[in-house]
Amino acid sequence: MPRSSSRSLSSSGMSATSPAAQQHQAQRVALVTGAGGGIGRAIALALARDGLQVIALGRHADKLAATRALVEAGGGVCSAIVGDLRHSAWHAELAARAPRIDVVVHNATSFPVYGNLEEVPSAQFDEVHETVVLGPAR
Repeated sequence: MPRSSSRSLSSSGMSATSPAAQQHQAQRVALVTGAGGGIGRAIALALARDGLQVIALGRHADKLAATRALVEAGGGVCSAIVGDLRHSAWHAELAARAPRIDVVVHNATSFPVYGNLEEVPSAQFDEVHETVVLGPAR
C-alpha cells in the first residue's frame, strides 16, 4: 500500500509547506476555536506552520497562552482571545485584532452528561447547541 504524503497542495497547486506557499499564506488569518489544547492546538500549530496568522479562541487564558507560545516558538504568529462561543463579549476584541478572517476552524465543543436521554437536563442540550451550532454563526 503506498504511503500518503503529509504535504498538501494549496488551491494554487503549491505544496502547503513550500516557501512560495508560506509567502502566499502570510497575509491569511485563521480563527481556531477550542485552540487551548488537543486537536484545536494541533490545528493552530499546523496552520501557523503553513504560514497563516492564527487567532486562538478559547475559554482558558493559561491554555491559550501555551498554544500561543508553541506557535511563536515555531516561528509563527498567534494572538489569543479568551472567550466563550455562547456569549458575544469576545466579538469586539476579534474585530479589533483582525479586520478579516480568511479561515475558520470551529473546533470548540461541549458535551452533555452521559446518561439516558430522558435524564439529561435540557440546559445541557442548550449549552451544546449554543456552542456547536449557534456560536460559530454569530
